[in-house]
Amino acid sequence: MFSQLTAPNRYDGFASMDAILGLLPIMLVLAFTMKASSGLVHEAQESMHRQQAFDKLVSVADYTIKSGAAIHEGGYRYPNWLDEDAITPQYIESLRNQSGLVALYIGNAEPEADYPLCICRLYVSGESREIRRLHVCGG
Repeated sequence: MFSQLTAPNRYDGFASMDAILGLLPIMLVLAFTMKASSGLVHEAQESMHRQQAFDKLVSVADYTIKSGAAIHEGGYRYPNWLDEDAITPQYIESLRNQSGLVALYIGNAEPEADYPLCICRLYVSGESREIRRLHVCGG
């Protein structure tokens, strides 16, 4: 009897449809913001990793030039004057392990393999004191 007194409302459900349409742009903006934030974080991590690898290579090169493979005579160390025979596979492996690099190349010739980062240092070689280039590459 009561249901017969009220007329059917043709606007039933309009408020819920309006709410759904109002939430849609908010959800799209939120999804876009999260995607952009994720991309920025990934880019920052990659940049930080490259910088750390570069810093490690610089440290390895400086250590090799200044101390690790430098000529030692009579209690004196001669930085930038290298004993090329001191750069052995064991020496390179030891530095790779200490620095935490995945790969490391140290030599006076350009590496045949493709490394993500390479730096060069000038050094003096032998009794003739010839100037050469030390390539330190890794990643």
